[in-house]
Amino acid sequence: MDGAKEVNTPFPTTGSLVLHDGSAPADSTKYRSVIGALQYLNLTRPDISFAVNKPSQFMHNPIEIHWTAAKRLLRYLKSTIFHGLFLWKNMPSSLHAYSNADWVVARSSIEVEYRAIASTPLLNSLYVCANPIFHSCEKVSQGLLRVAHVATADQLANALTKPLSRQRLSLLWHKIGVSNGSTILRGRVEAMPSKPSTQAEQIYPYYTS
Repeated sequence: MDGAKEVNTPFPTTGSLVLHDGSAPADSTKYRSVIGALQYLNLTRPDISFAVNKPSQFMHNPIEIHWTAAKRLLRYLKSTIFHGLFLWKNMPSSLHAYSNADWVVARSSIEVEYRAIASTPLLNSLYVCANPIFHSCEKVSQGLLRVAHVATADQLANALTKPLSRQRLSLLWHKIGVSNGSTILRGRVEAMPSKPSTQAEQIYPYYTS
């Protein structure tokens, strides 16, 4: 991919991946190797969540369109190689989680809120599973857990669940904590050893300030 043309988004906003479209089979071993590696990268690059999830659905029988999608993601990563999660020294102690549900069957707004909590793994784990004596409704009534509606324009989860335009993706980058660390790294080039001493130093997934 050294000579590949860079792209501004990890997944196209038009078209979709299907199981069969008549195209030739792809090299399944190479495909699974690439997608498997990208799933780990997703831990520090939430902006590629959707673009990794879609090709992952065809690991059992990849074809050329799936491989093309995987290569597009690699081209995107090439153009954003220094991007990663930016961690501030004084991070706020409050926890915010976003859950995006387009269609929910519920008999009341309260039920909608509980369903939202249940569909948000992080909150569900922290507030319910970690202490099974208490239920989410009690946490809400105690004011320890607040559920609020988020307008589509402010929905940060869209960066993880939908193919977005370059402009929209850039906006959500900032809000979910993805930052371009190239300027930070350039400022430390002289202080760095000629060869990274650890595997972590070769990747630079996190940036601190």
